Amino acid sequence: MSVSASVEASPLFQKNMEALRRRHPKLAGRVLAANGSIHDLEVEMGRRGQPTLKAQDNQGAYYLHSPYDPIREANALVDKELDPAELEVVVLLGVGLGYYIESVLPSLDPRAQVVVVEPDIAAFRLALEHRDITDLLNSERVIWVVQSNHQTAVDEVVRALNAVTIKSWSALIPPAIARRYMAFAKPFVLVLSSALTTLKVHLATHIRAADLFISNTFKNLPYIADAPGIQDVRGAWKGRPVLLISAGPSLDQHLETIRAFKDQILLVAVGQAWRTLRKAGIEPHFIVTVDPFEGNLPHFDGMESAGACLLADAGTHPLVVKQFTGRRIFCHSTHPVDLLMSQVCGERGVLPTGGSVANTAFSFAVNLSADPIILVGQDLAFTGGQTHSRGNAYRQAVDSIAEEKRKSWREVPGYDGGKVTTSSQMDVYRHWFERFILNQPELRVINSTEGGARIEGARQVPLSEALDMFASDQVINVNGLWPSDFEVSTHDELKRGLHSLRMKLSEFKELSEDIVHLSGELGSLKDLHGELQGVPGAVKLNSRLKTRFRKYRRLKHPARIMVEAFTARSRIGAHTVLQKQEKDEPLSSRQGLSLAQSFYRDVAKGCDQGIKLLEQTLDEVHKKMSGKEV
Repeated sequence: MSVSASVEASPLFQKNMEALRRRHPKLAGRVLAANGSIHDLEVEMGRRGQPTLKAQDNQGAYYLHSPYDPIREANALVDKELDPAELEVVVLLGVGLGYYIESVLPSLDPRAQVVVVEPDIAAFRLALEHRDITDLLNSERVIWVVQSNHQTAVDEVVRALNAVTIKSWSALIPPAIARRYMAFAKPFVLVLSSALTTLKVHLATHIRAADLFISNTFKNLPYIADAPGIQDVRGAWKGRPVLLISAGPSLDQHLETIRAFKDQILLVAVGQAWRTLRKAGIEPHFIVTVDPFEGNLPHFDGMESAGACLLADAGTHPLVVKQFTGRRIFCHSTHPVDLLMSQVCGERGVLPTGGSVANTAFSFAVNLSADPIILVGQDLAFTGGQTHSRGNAYRQAVDSIAEEKRKSWREVPGYDGGKVTTSSQMDVYRHWFERFILNQPELRVINSTEGGARIEGARQVPLSEALDMFASDQVINVNGLWPSDFEVSTHDELKRGLHSLRMKLSEFKELSEDIVHLSGELGSLKDLHGELQGVPGAVKLNSRLKTRFRKYRRLKHPARIMVEAFTARSRIGAHTVLQKQEKDEPLSSRQGLSLAQSFYRDVAKGCDQGIKLLEQTLDEVHKKMSGKEV
């Protein structure tokens, strides 16, 4: 017997739906709109009077929950699989009938959360029809993600979690549920693990360098304004091969082969490989750089373009951009920054990145619609006991690296089988490649590194063989790649855009200073316990403060991106305050008011930094447009 997902609504279903509507109205609407039936599941009453689910596949029948004691079974699995002491988040695959969720929650810290990921909305409805799970639906600690596509589910999980503060999480996949969702489970866990790790790396970089990226972007504005963006070359190399050259140790063994084909295939190289290639008599067509720090300079010092074009993230160190002697093309690594700069000089386009310049170079090849994309020097491991290819400014023998830095190293599958050693950071980059390839199966990616870590989804072909197959028989003409009709921003357009941003920053500053004042005034009210409920005058002041918070929240102008960049560190400390602000909740404690006062004081300072940066940029733009050196 199969159980229809559209059976007549029962009182139990209505009770569950009322709870679902209160906290998750969109999901409730999707449940009601879902059509179809579940032909591989039926509800049975267990030996102890508790409902269970019997499933059927081509191997036979099996139970998603024990037909004898589903509660005891769930408790046993949780005890075996989870170490709840330090866990902040558990990601549980499959709703079933709710037993596993009910077992996980009490085992965790009261502040920890459970994310329930259900690929089948009809199965979710089945749970609503057959068990009272209103406590779970009402709980703020349970996050519901009902998506059939693994990537969409991962995106929703990441959005729902505060990845800034999560230190430890674990996935829980009951074996029987894994059997039913086998095609979903493996890619979901792989992509989720990679996404959370990548996001934490990106957030750490953002906290450390967001202000530097923004400052560099505006310092580079005079050059960005008269150069094209990657959107101007989108699809410009459609169906033609690209050799993407990275600076891994194995690059040394391929230099002779690359030189033999250097005029017959488009060469896109990371900046760290330029000096190595130059010594071998190879000039790439594009050199890619993204690093905002001074550590990027040694790769470019004393190097002059012999025909190469520079593809630079707008936040690249300004000296790299200024001193480059060839043509330049720009991109952004995030949509918010592209939106911000569009207010001044128009959009330049965004290239997705996993934190490595090689990831950005790969995204550039995808942007060009290249086919195939051939990787070389993409070791993502310490091949031959070295960190980089010869000629790289930071080449180092692994044996010389301090033991402390090696603690996060790990072994991963190797290109030639077996295991190779890599760092946690390089492993993030590897996972990014794998996730990108997994999500775009139409891409043809060939890994011709012949060493280092294996990249799942990339076909492994020796470099000489790959170039014999895909390189042109003749010298390629790359002139058509360079756009001839991109719009150059005028001096007046730049001035108007910069002045407009300055006005908005002044508005942000005025409002933040008002919040600082009101927070201080409210925090000065006296009570015995540090709480403000019931204190005379507190309600009126809190109402005024909430109004300011609301007004600040509604200031959606792109100038806000500058404010957030200059307050990235402060935002972590003020996370609780900002959550309350987003939910329009009052700040009821003196500690909360102190945090708010401190954060918005930093916002005002950030606005001052932004205003100063815009004024400096105006001076540089004037010099550049007047023909003087920047």
